[in-house]
Amino acid sequence: MIEKSDNKSLDSRTLQLFLLVLQTGSFTKAADMMHMNQSAVSYALDRLRLILNDPLFVKSGRSISPTPRAIELESQAKHLLAEMNSFMQPNHYDPLQDAGEFVIAANDYEVEVLLNPFARILQNAAPQARLRLIQPRSHREWAQLLRESVVDLVLAPPLVTNETDLAQKTVFRDSHLCYFDPQMREAPLTLDAYCMARHIVMALDRSVVGEVDTVLAPIGKTRQIAVFVPSFTSFPLIMRGTDLVATLPKMMRENILKGFASCPLPLDMPDFPIAQIWHARNTNALRHRWLRDQIDKVLKT
Repeated sequence: MIEKSDNKSLDSRTLQLFLLVLQTGSFTKAADMMHMNQSAVSYALDRLRLILNDPLFVKSGRSISPTPRAIELESQAKHLLAEMNSFMQPNHYDPLQDAGEFVIAANDYEVEVLLNPFARILQNAAPQARLRLIQPRSHREWAQLLRESVVDLVLAPPLVTNETDLAQKTVFRDSHLCYFDPQMREAPLTLDAYCMARHIVMALDRSVVGEVDTVLAPIGKTRQIAVFVPSFTSFPLIMRGTDLVATLPKMMRENILKGFASCPLPLDMPDFPIAQIWHARNTNALRHRWLRDQIDKVLKT
């Protein structure tokens, strides 16, 4: 039973729970993410309902739906949670004294473009700190790692879904080129030559449809995929000495694919962004802000 004295007691954990229920549409999923049992979730939400004088969530068949009041409060709750987290943070951060660990999730493309120069910044600005890199295999995996505070930051294409507890900032945009071994073949400069070439692609699962295939389909074209690899660093190892072609980011020309020839794509491919993604609770944390600022600095040097 909730006592009257509890009615105006609002804490950051309750706000985080409220936002997770909004995001997932499930009390059970939110409870799992918060490592809470069902009775604790019920108590916290009942207390919030009393404070706000609104049911917040109602049953809708087998699922739940937020009330108009809950939807209206989402942005305020995110702002208030960030302010609470900021209030509890120290008011000074000295990277020279930091002997902790920065954990960043990224694929080898982001590692080459951003984290290699970031490691050089770190050795001078925070020489006692450690850098740990991990490579999650899916959006769902790294989002969970952020929520569980396993990683500090993710470098990946921006979120396209409404993840209310995650924040992001686009840090750069890149375009695509067609790469090949000039000792083994000529550049596929026409669309027909490109489609007839043998392609090497990256695939983390058994799907054979990539962004290129999505662009080709409306114009009635397909390409011949000959090789699937699990990572960007696999491309040069397989491509060298073959007639394979690869459609990959332009920035790879200076690192992973240095020494290979390249040409513009004979089709219109949109540029793609890469973002820093983090949990909203860290938005105003001084140490985390410093980390994000250093990633930004990489692109300015």
